[in-house]
Amino acid sequence: MQPRLPRPARAVLDTFAKCDFADWLCLQQHWSEQSTTDRGLVVRWLVAVGVLLASVLVVLYNSRRRRRRLPLVVLLSCPSAETVASGAGKTTLFWRLWKGQLPRYAPVPSQQPNEAVVTLDDGVRFLLVDLPSDARARGTWGRFTSLDKLNAAAVVVVYVVDAKTDSLTREAEYLFRDIDVRALLQRGTTCVVLANKADLRTAMPAKVFLARWMREVERLGHSRTNSLTPVLVDESTIAQIPSLRREQRLMLVHGSAKTGDCLPKLYTVIRSAVRHR
Repeated sequence: MQPRLPRPARAVLDTFAKCDFADWLCLQQHWSEQSTTDRGLVVRWLVAVGVLLASVLVVLYNSRRRRRRLPLVVLLSCPSAETVASGAGKTTLFWRLWKGQLPRYAPVPSQQPNEAVVTLDDGVRFLLVDLPSDARARGTWGRFTSLDKLNAAAVVVVYVVDAKTDSLTREAEYLFRDIDVRALLQRGTTCVVLANKADLRTAMPAKVFLARWMREVERLGHSRTNSLTPVLVDESTIAQIPSLRREQRLMLVHGSAKTGDCLPKLYTVIRSAVRHR
């Protein structure tokens, strides 16, 4: 025995069973054939459905607004010269910071940003955004890195670089010329260069990476000022991060997103930047 539908539902289904949805004259004729009681029930039923849908839309809208008001932590990497993503490990880092685990699927090139709200153990919350490395998707970057298009700028930008790369020329040029890291630093954004994949045998040690990075910075015409010389975040300097001056907001973290050994350093940097924004 099939369940009996309410009268408003029966009236609506009966009308649409006899008329095409786009046939306004047919709908109007069958509507006029309904009794006054049935028409009143249908109107009240449709109003209730409309109120429910409107409530859901309001909740979704407010939720999205609250997300946008959270401090932004943006993950970037240099686009590959090939047709695939650079493979610097940005997606793996996104999952590590968000879920504390490796991705559930093999990372693939994306045309849209990945977003997640992250809450640390001490209650610090931020919106983590993984921007696609594909150069064709650069149009989506501006709304995360421009003060003109956001109520609040990104408080932290993590620039992921493969530590086993043979040359840092393209990576340095992209950060200084395309991303304009100097403008980010001047507006108070904390910028972190993550030398990722440090767990591999072919990866450069931290001090070697730093020396080669500064060589590329000088080649681009920048001097070794405090603002452009990265602070190497390690066991001896991690406690000093909250007390760093504003002009010393460029940092270098050497580690691996895959093993997770870089996460404590990144969490310390992010926590300090969010609290002092």
